[in-house]
Amino acid sequence: MQTLMGMQAQFMRARQNIVSAMPMRAQNMDWQGSGTSPPTIITSVTPVPLGVFDVYTFTPGSYNFIVKNNVALADYLVVGGGGASPSNLPGTGGGAGGVITGRATLRPGTYALTVGAGGSSSGAGANGGNTSFTLLSGQTLVAIGGGAGSSGPGINGVAGASGGGGWGDGNGSTGGGAGIPGQGFPGGAGIAFGSTGAAYGGGGGGGAGGPARPGGTSLTSTGGPGLISSITGSAIEYAQGAGSINGIGASPTSYGSGGFNPPDGVSGVIILKIRARYV
Repeated sequence: MQTLMGMQAQFMRARQNIVSAMPMRAQNMDWQGSGTSPPTIITSVTPVPLGVFDVYTFTPGSYNFIVKNNVALADYLVVGGGGASPSNLPGTGGGAGGVITGRATLRPGTYALTVGAGGSSSGAGANGGNTSFTLLSGQTLVAIGGGAGSSGPGINGVAGASGGGGWGDGNGSTGGGAGIPGQGFPGGAGIAFGSTGAAYGGGGGGGAGGPARPGGTSLTSTGGPGLISSITGSAIEYAQGAGSINGIGASPTSYGSGGFNPPDGVSGVIILKIRARYV
């Protein structure tokens, strides 16, 4: 049988092994702690205070985000630009941009951020732009832009993070664009109905949270749902697919959503929430 002293020594060795296996805590890596120093951040974007946190919102463009000293723990939301509904033959919804969320340890250095614009509805319409966040490790988080809606008979919705809606009229229909697993979902197919010249029955765009519903004889097609985040302090549904309603649809307005009316896609965004005050 072990002696009491032997059991105590075994316990201490096990405790030391557990402590040694734990990552070392940098000066301000205690996300909920107190009494430590916040990082010094240099960037062109002015943060919005949220309790003990600062929230940085980056809209389309390219940025440097510099952590000058200490270590920052950042929650991030990276969203690609939404796809457009084409202006030449409106009737299909644009797909949503991709969404990436998580938490990263930002050590001193310069981080590159690029935020994609929403797709332009000009002519046949365009996909949304990609949004990227490059870490010091060399890993780049890329949220792909959403696909544009079909631009006319015989043309499928365009593939993207979430696909654009397909075409449907009295002559036939086409499929929705494909989505990218892990970033979004397919666009809805159009459905043929009525006779030549009948109102459009286009599909809605896929969303970051689910696929679109196909078009139908009610001339409506609901875009796919987005994903809800409270990173800014308010619950917001980002990256929704645009619906199509008999050529007179309405678009969601949150970042990364597809376009229908207005037909341009909504821009992407990068949002970082960083602990900035300790009490």
